[in-house]
Amino acid sequence: ELRDLLIEGENLDREDVGCLFDYISTLENPKGILEQVKECKDEGNLAFKKGVFPTWVVIKREEDKAIFLDLANSILLNMAACTLKKKEFMQAGQLCTVVLDYNLANVKALFRKASATMELGRNDLAYSDLKLACAIEATNQEVVKKLSKVEYILQNDAQTLNPDQRCFGVRFKPILTKLF
Repeated sequence: ELRDLLIEGENLDREDVGCLFDYISTLENPKGILEQVKECKDEGNLAFKKGVFPTWVVIKREEDKAIFLDLANSILLNMAACTLKKKEFMQAGQLCTVVLDYNLANVKALFRKASATMELGRNDLAYSDLKLACAIEATNQEVVKKLSKVEYILQNDAQTLNPDQRCFGVRFKPILTKLF
């Protein structure tokens, strides 16, 4: 029944539905949540047809704000995990950047964004995200392992360059303020 609700009227492929299904099926009230999301989507479609383009969500109660942000973060991070598996690294990084815009200390978003940037060949940016993630959660073994990997890559890259191309022992590349 959940799969039918997800597929109904949507342009989702089987892999997207599978990722969403796996996540939604772990929730306490998956059918209720899907119905609420569908209502919001329907309201958004109706507003769009009327030419009204809301650019924000108004939530009045503080406890509802926290629930909304937690759910939005979970959905975005799960979508990022799915896009990483599909090798859509730019999209994965963009999804994580949205989460980090609201919570710079989200270790899962930092880790997944670093994974995407490494795949895009920007180990210098991945290093920054992983250093921050490690500072926030030093006991996270996945973060520590990936940080060690990116440090090794950067160090080896620096050693293969001639001295004029090095900067403080690390490969020099102009750092963009944001890749995503």
